[in-house]
Amino acid sequence: MVNYSRTNDAIVTWSAPYSADGVVLVKPRNIETPFRMMAAYVNLTPTVGPWNINYTLGILPQWLTINAPDPREASGIRVTTFNNKPIFFAQLFNTVTVNGGWQFELGGVFMSPGYSRNLYMSNWNINLTAAVQKTLLRDGSLVLRLEGEDLTRTAHFNAYSDFGSHTIMQTNMMDTQKVKLSVRYNFNTAQSKYRGTGAGSDSKARM
Repeated sequence: MVNYSRTNDAIVTWSAPYSADGVVLVKPRNIETPFRMMAAYVNLTPTVGPWNINYTLGILPQWLTINAPDPREASGIRVTTFNNKPIFFAQLFNTVTVNGGWQFELGGVFMSPGYSRNLYMSNWNINLTAAVQKTLLRDGSLVLRLEGEDLTRTAHFNAYSDFGSHTIMQTNMMDTQKVKLSVRYNFNTAQSKYRGTGAGSDSKARM
């Protein structure tokens, strides 16, 4: 799959000097130049015996130029670009189903450094997940599931941006690690054996 988009008057988070004391104001802003981006994906879903694979590989290039105020320039304006460093990503999910109602899962989402609008994501974002699931009862109506997310505690991005008159670097440490235990019961899983006729059968037959 490949898609391309162009957005006029796009809204970005922008920072500008607020006073002569070094205070800056961060707020949303419409940009005058168009924001263009493309997304290209390839998806693979083979099955090898009990092993089911769901892999997606992709790239997210973009084209963005912003005229930023910069007092160091003679014109007072400096052209800042946020191009040429696309984000590469991979979603790699593996599921193994074995006898006895057991299912094992291991996967992750991996994103490389790159530009996202007017921000540069400067580190790898890795969200590693794992799960084990057990189906119980004869009809499989009871399901126990234990899963963990962000096992390596690396599902975050550090951000850098050039606002013309100044730059901002931000380090993020997200509390995204979690372990979840779920119990699911499905009611009425057996196919209904009702074989009656509706009250309107005679009327439908006449029509």
